[in-house]
Amino acid sequence: MRMKNRSVFLKTAVTLLCAAVMMTGLAGCVRVTVNVTDDETEEDHITTPEDIESMVDGIDSAFTAEFYASNDYYKVTMPMEWYDRVEVEEVDGDQAAERGAVDTVSFYSTVCKEAGDGGHIATIVLSEERPEALEYIPGEAIGVLTEASSGRTLNVWVEYPSDVQGGPDTMDEYAELSEGRGTLAETFEPAEGWTLERMTLDEMMAE
Repeated sequence: MRMKNRSVFLKTAVTLLCAAVMMTGLAGCVRVTVNVTDDETEEDHITTPEDIESMVDGIDSAFTAEFYASNDYYKVTMPMEWYDRVEVEEVDGDQAAERGAVDTVSFYSTVCKEAGDGGHIATIVLSEERPEALEYIPGEAIGVLTEASSGRTLNVWVEYPSDVQGGPDTMDEYAELSEGRGTLAETFEPAEGWTLERMTLDEMMAE
């Protein structure tokens, strides 16, 4: 994607992958959105990843952009380096319940995954249970989400793979993309109707 020596501010509303909600029969979708803002007019242009190049070519002034993934619970900003190189997959309903979660959103290197090398970079987990997994696998605690209307609380954290997910021919790609995984916890924002209390792992385990 040609940026014309301009800074980029990303924000996307394109569904990449949807997971069926088995208990209700509804569809729960993680959305990946690109929003480019014209710095001169302050006009926002929400577009698909496929159309972003032709869209920014039509902006004469400088622009900024944001690249993020969001669902009904939260939004996270993804590193610019992940654009067009990372797949996002959401699992909810019965499938998520099998692992003691309400919802999971996983990020994979497309190149590594297609090569059969795994490619798992990180998974955001929402659960009514405490993040006991973080006591024996890599990851980061985020905190507790609370739904304003019901008072329902969900613990949220990020899990990282405990083994290398790149092969001999894809290791450089995997290593580069993995460098940005900490952005997910740092930029985590609750969706409308939810609030977030950030906590350490020790604080979450003591709840």
